[in-house]
Amino acid sequence: MSSTDTYIANLADPHKQIAEKLRSIITSFPELKEEFKWSMPVYTHTGTDVAYLKATKAGVNFGLNRGAHIKDPQGLLEGTGADMRHIKFSASEQIDASYLSQLLRLAIEQT
Repeated sequence: MSSTDTYIANLADPHKQIAEKLRSIITSFPELKEEFKWSMPVYTHTGTDVAYLKATKAGVNFGLNRGAHIKDPQGLLEGTGADMRHIKFSASEQIDASYLSQLLRLAIEQT
């Protein structure tokens, strides 16, 4: 069992369902490598961090390491840092796979 498997398995519902759905979307991109850094799943492309999943008390954050540098068609990315942006999910029903795939494609193009 990988560190990411353990991380997700140890989450309670609905956090576990959210993380599983987000992971499924991210891992549908074969060019992304799943790693475990900074106590959370991180997804890299050619050695560059692209995305991450972070469980919080309120839900699970889907983050993009260079999210500030991509055009967000729905304006859902949050954050004020120079690079990182995230979307907070408190229920798996909130997840729009098509939209997140679009964001991931744009983020991969940034690497």
